[in-house]
Amino acid sequence: QKTKLKKGETLGSALRRVNFENYHISKITETISKLNAGSKILSSLPTGMIINYSIPSSLTGGALKLNFTKNKDIFVWQDVKNNYKSQIFLRPSRMEETLIRGVIKNNLYVSALKSGIPENTLLEMISLLGFSIDFQREIRSGDSFEVLFTKEIDILSDLVTQTKPIKYVSINLSGNKLNFFNYKDKDGFPQ
Repeated sequence: QKTKLKKGETLGSALRRVNFENYHISKITETISKLNAGSKILSSLPTGMIINYSIPSSLTGGALKLNFTKNKDIFVWQDVKNNYKSQIFLRPSRMEETLIRGVIKNNLYVSALKSGIPENTLLEMISLLGFSIDFQREIRSGDSFEVLFTKEIDILSDLVTQTKPIKYVSINLSGNKLNFFNYKDKDGFPQ
């Protein structure tokens, strides 16, 4: 089964709400607090976090999976001796190089978001282009853009968890094409 952590709830109160007994709640929070930074994790679980759970029964032990960050899960399980164990696992992900092309309809921001550019990559793109372009005067409907960047995708949810810095951005303003490349100099510093 699953539930979400509600505003103002702790893990203990959320488990109580879904009918875990106090003994099990105590053992679960105790085993999580023994993890590296476990007490800090328990005190900063995000509202809306998904809690997958199995309530202990005569047939099965209790178990939890907490999606506490974009790329980490905590698993808690009851072993055959009724002791609770916990471990943090890194969620599997893949890197995907992505080239997005788009045409500006009314403004760059809306057109770029509609083309599928993640917002943080779009803000980086605007920052890079801002030194060379007057967005108010130079951009016209029909101008086009290209952006090459790498995104990290959570394999389990198929959602983008983060993006890497832009490798290439190009904008075509009324036939005048501007290209910007991210490269490293001989000492390895980005230029």
